[in-house]
Amino acid sequence: MFTQKFMQEIERSFEAQLNRLGERRTEVETALSKCSDDEAEALKCLYASMPVSDAADYEAELFLSYAKHGVFLWEAGPFAGTIPEEIFAGYILHHRVNNEDLTPCRPFFYEKLHKRIEGLSMAKAILEINYWCAEEATYRTTDDRTASAECVYRSAYGRCGEESTFAVSVFRSVGIPARQVYVPLWSHCDDNHAWVEVWSDGMWKFLGACEPEEVLNKGWFTNASSRAMMVHSRWLLPVRPKEELVGRTGMALVANQLKTYAKTTNVEVTVLNADDTPASGAEIRFEVLNYAEFGEIACARTDAKGKKVLETGFGTLQVTAYKDGAYAEQLVDVAKQHSCILRLGQTDCQLDVWTEMIVTAPKDSPVNRCVQSEEEILFGREKSRKATKKRMAKEAAFYDEEVAVKAAECMPERFRARAVEIMKFACGNQREIAKFLEKEMEPALKMELLNSLREKDYLDITADSLEEHCRQAAVFAGKWDKELFVPYILCPRVDNEMIRPFRRFLLSWLSEEERQKMAEEPKYVWEFVCAHLKSDEQLEYGNLITSAQGALTTGYGSALTKRVVSVQILRTLGIPARLNPSDRILEVWKDGAFVALEEYEGQSEVRTAGIVVEQQEGKTWTYYQNWTIAKFDGTKYQTLRLSDENGLPVYGEIPLFPGQYKILTANRLPNGNVFAKQFVFVLKEGEKRHIVLEQKEADVKDMLEENAITDFTVQKEDGTPCYLSELVKEKKGLFLWLEEGKEPTEHILNEIRQRSEAYNQLPANLYFVVRDMEVKKDPTLAKTLAELEHAQFFVDDFGADMDVLARRMYLEPGKLPLIVIVDQEMRGIYSVAGYNVGSADMILKILNR
Repeated sequence: MFTQKFMQEIERSFEAQLNRLGERRTEVETALSKCSDDEAEALKCLYASMPVSDAADYEAELFLSYAKHGVFLWEAGPFAGTIPEEIFAGYILHHRVNNEDLTPCRPFFYEKLHKRIEGLSMAKAILEINYWCAEEATYRTTDDRTASAECVYRSAYGRCGEESTFAVSVFRSVGIPARQVYVPLWSHCDDNHAWVEVWSDGMWKFLGACEPEEVLNKGWFTNASSRAMMVHSRWLLPVRPKEELVGRTGMALVANQLKTYAKTTNVEVTVLNADDTPASGAEIRFEVLNYAEFGEIACARTDAKGKKVLETGFGTLQVTAYKDGAYAEQLVDVAKQHSCILRLGQTDCQLDVWTEMIVTAPKDSPVNRCVQSEEEILFGREKSRKATKKRMAKEAAFYDEEVAVKAAECMPERFRARAVEIMKFACGNQREIAKFLEKEMEPALKMELLNSLREKDYLDITADSLEEHCRQAAVFAGKWDKELFVPYILCPRVDNEMIRPFRRFLLSWLSEEERQKMAEEPKYVWEFVCAHLKSDEQLEYGNLITSAQGALTTGYGSALTKRVVSVQILRTLGIPARLNPSDRILEVWKDGAFVALEEYEGQSEVRTAGIVVEQQEGKTWTYYQNWTIAKFDGTKYQTLRLSDENGLPVYGEIPLFPGQYKILTANRLPNGNVFAKQFVFVLKEGEKRHIVLEQKEADVKDMLEENAITDFTVQKEDGTPCYLSELVKEKKGLFLWLEEGKEPTEHILNEIRQRSEAYNQLPANLYFVVRDMEVKKDPTLAKTLAELEHAQFFVDDFGADMDVLARRMYLEPGKLPLIVIVDQEMRGIYSVAGYNVGSADMILKILNR
């Protein structure tokens, strides 16, 4: 199947993997004995290029399924004989897309699609497959754990990382090379995004996962990606790729794909030691400000001259360097400065004072402009509408009322409504939840277990797993208060791991003597885990967490796996334990409080220091969104994960270990730039500090954008269509897409009514866009209209055009009211969506400046 040269690399890595597998080695060798020569090569390729956690957690039969299907595609698939071996091995055969759970889904997806794409060119097949993906799944915000491709299919939704994982798996299942690409962190707005690249007829092209278009190289993110400072793809094979590498995520090499999407430039970083000699081998991190924290987009080491060159966008980076205990950082505006020098041990940070920063985002400059004809646009919309209709019918069929009623009747009356609600949340996994509810166990305990989980857990957890956790934990139910027992013993969820049964395994794995010793001295759990698990991050993949059984039977586990397994052992033994929500430090309940169980930078087990954060008067402060606090770990600043949801005080006293900290505040402007401030301070043992947050303010001119708007039509009151461009020919247009009767719309209407005199004098036309004219009967709108002299109404279906406009202004689509100011050159110069206090005043400032 593969060339001899290719297999030489594979064989070396395969043998090394085999030597790490412990009890699973025999299982792999047995699977190989069942294979043809080609299947054996494919299976070896998978094991040679998989993280050790995959080899530890999944049976060889799973990977044999991927190998057999891969060989079938190589020999007889729709595009057999057209794919180079490295592309095939890395982007068709390979089982892993991101950090999703793995299931043998490829043959299933192939059966769903192969007849649908029969006779199509690869490019046409890609477009058709993405319509099928849209029929099966859509976007919905979920937590950070990545569900399997099969789970997304069964649930009909996922966040962008899950949609793209699903779509890549589907493309690979029919023999089309595909990979997930992503902006690790946006520069012009907060959060990130992932999509799909497909290898079509010898070239990589992109598309939005489950967001079909009639052409490739088109997606709502085309303009957004042109403002990125980095776009990543991953490579898992031991054969080194030819693309520029900008770091690694465990064993996965990270390649820079930015030039496909944006105009790029180079920045050269020189790192010097304190004596001004080149710091060779220094670790450099390139970071962007996203929300209110600096996050890594690339990581590399300096050469013999202490230098590293990075291809990036025309925005601001924070560059940090570390070597042998010495650290340095510098803010670099790449649009103005193409080189910088960092001296280890020196930093611009001043202690105990607020310092200001202006962080700029690249300008909008897409390098892929794919223009569709009106016919293609209309045809695509109709196909998308049909796809949405199919998906909605699929979702409606998930809930089986007969199954739900039968399962709920096994519970007392007070639990039934919640049981039904959970079964609805479970989508295609309803029967597993129902099966668990029907088990003969204490009803209150069953419900407490289900309520302790996240909503996403209902989508893929099994009845057997739920039963094991419920039965094994039940013996400790009377020993602890409910507030401790449910979240820290009964609940199997520790971090973002895949929930599997682990209690019976751990009880059988640990000797009675070890269990006794752990129960008497919980600190021994951490010592035991560290002694039995070897950590080698270059054998892992990002934040994958190995199961307790997989880790202990192979002897490998990442640093995070060690902590999670330790918590699982403690909970199995009936000892309340957790990872601290702010810094993921292993903690156990002791003498009325959670205390650190692992040695943490030589600190005591109790957080003796702390700060009280006071909000600046007149400001709304939200953790992550506009302020964060990070602890310096000696090599970098690690943001603490504070929130009201996890019970940690954000605006009371925040307990901390002694050390150096940095508070960042961020004021994100509509044009994508950020006005930021930072406050660096040192906490001593037992010290308490009081800190008042500060924010850098912006002038009106700093608020403006210049985003070119694609023209589209809305309907006049008489039903005739009218282009937006016609409405802004003579002067600017203030457009408001309203959602009558809803609080955000009510709020802006009341604000406008209170300032009606000023709005009647606006140097712009005021346009209300509504779904139908019945909206005029809304009491709040009627009161507002009575005060306005020149408002005009237009009708829109609030569909694709509105969503495209929102995304073009870098706002969340579907969030209403949508307010956009468009100038005579069809540029969006200001926009806001949803609930924003003071929007009416800001509009007046911008239009009257």
